[in-house]
Amino acid sequence: MLVLRRRASEAIVFDGGLVVTLVDVIDHHAWLAFASPSVAKPVVVSVLCVDGDTTCIGVRNPASLRRTGNRVEIDLAPDELAADDQTAVTARATNPRPMDTVLLINTGRDDLLSIEGLTLTVSSVEQGRAVLSAKTSETDVPIGVSVFSVSGAEVKIGIEAPDHVRVYREEVWLAMLEANAGAASAGVWSSDDLASLAGATLGGSKQGGFKQGASEQGGPKQGGSEQGGPQLSTQPLADGASTGTATE
Repeated sequence: MLVLRRRASEAIVFDGGLVVTLVDVIDHHAWLAFASPSVAKPVVVSVLCVDGDTTCIGVRNPASLRRTGNRVEIDLAPDELAADDQTAVTARATNPRPMDTVLLINTGRDDLLSIEGLTLTVSSVEQGRAVLSAKTSETDVPIGVSVFSVSGAEVKIGIEAPDHVRVYREEVWLAMLEANAGAASAGVWSSDDLASLAGATLGGSKQGGFKQGASEQGGPKQGGSEQGGPQLSTQPLADGASTGTATE
């Protein structure tokens, strides 16, 4: 597992276009925004609790919900922002609309959440930490994302991805885009030069991205048990909040 530290508005960028951003931390719960070119609007979710076979997931700003078997389809409230390239996707993920309401869904191991082009499942639970498996039309395989720990405003996010999927901190990815644009206009760098630069910037990581099984401070190896038991319900998010609704 790769573990990266992020603070509010800091993102992680994956090959294929998926962007995961730490939106904020509320009551020691990290809220993550998932975005990509094929996702209609940023999908902001948080794992609120894990109880045996059931994981409670909060989804911000739902507009409608439909359930068929173990598949739950959720539409989000309208979003005025649009994106048609990777830079715009990152900007949208970093600045999602404010939280109005929260839908709480109790999911089991086999449940599938389909939200605006993003598919989420709870792929495993490791030491009480749920791993969300995220998939979009651009990704050939699901990407595992989990909140490893929350310390004040800093969150350690665990990433589980195949070796061929490169993973970047947003600031490194943006620096690479700038360097690539400059090199292309000057005609002095090749793609191999850019890969070497990216590897040096990230501490020698594979093909310009982080290696799996490594972290900024040695994250744990993959492990844990599988969970199951689909169920749909709503619960209070925090003290003083109405059922299914939270305010910041």
